[in-house]
Amino acid sequence: MAQKDKPQTQNVEGLRALYTGVLQNLHMIQYSDYAIEAKTCAVLAADLVIIVLGVDRLDGHHMLYAGFIILVVSLICAIIGLWPRTYYTAAVRVRDNPEDLEKQNRDLLLQLIIDADNVCDKTEHERQRKSRFYIWSVIFFGLGAVLSFLALYTNLKLV
Repeated sequence: MAQKDKPQTQNVEGLRALYTGVLQNLHMIQYSDYAIEAKTCAVLAADLVIIVLGVDRLDGHHMLYAGFIILVVSLICAIIGLWPRTYYTAAVRVRDNPEDLEKQNRDLLLQLIIDADNVCDKTEHERQRKSRFYIWSVIFFGLGAVLSFLALYTNLKLV
């Protein structure tokens, strides 16, 4: 009888290790998502600073208008990237899944691994979406800032 229980126990221990690994992967994806949000906030703040400080210098210089329009596009990309979406968690709600209370260790671990892996996929998809908007926001910020500063610099030299 002891021989029969040993493989089952080893299997459950292996599943626990796998579940821990899947949860660690989910946490890494979530922390990466938080880092992207923090960087996007920095770009958004820089966009706002340049727009607010430079708006009184809009005096008909076409390159300055183009720079400001590109900065506004950067601002919009940052806002879309930061716009709240559904956040997922690996924890299951007992009231939504009462059948989980009846499952044996192995079956319950398998279900938790599947649920956590599905959450990893959804969270990774959301992180990639935010990452794309962040990248576009940085590109537009760089272009808009360069155009705006060039316009201000050439405008100052002409005066």
